[in-house]
Amino acid sequence: MGLSFFLWAQTCFNGQQLGLCGKTITSLRRNLLTELLPCLERLGFSCREKRSENLLIVRYGGHENRYLLFGGRDESSAALIQGSTLAGVLLDEAALMPRSFVEQACARCSV
Repeated sequence: MGLSFFLWAQTCFNGQQLGLCGKTITSLRRNLLTELLPCLERLGFSCREKRSENLLIVRYGGHENRYLLFGGRDESSAALIQGSTLAGVLLDEAALMPRSFVEQACARCSV
C-alpha cells in the first residue's frame, strides 16, 4: 500500500505537501519507512529525510513533494495536523488512531 501511495502521489502532484500518519512517528518509521525507502530508491526515487522536522522529501519523474510525518496517538494528536494543507494522506493502521485524528487528517486534504 505504501508503494502505491508514493507512486500515485509522485505521478499526480509536484511541489505539494502530503501526510504520512502512524500511531506514533517512531512506529511509522519502523512499520512503513524502514522497508519502503530502500524499495523506492531501487526504483529510482530520491528520498531525503529530515528527522528533526519529521519531514521526508521525495523526488521522482521530475516531481518533488514533501511528506509530513504525524503520530496519531491520542485525542490531542488531532491538533498537530490541524492547519496543514495536504494533497493526500496515508494512514498506517488507522484503526489504532483516534477517530478525531483520522477525521482531521482527511479534512486536511484540500488540494
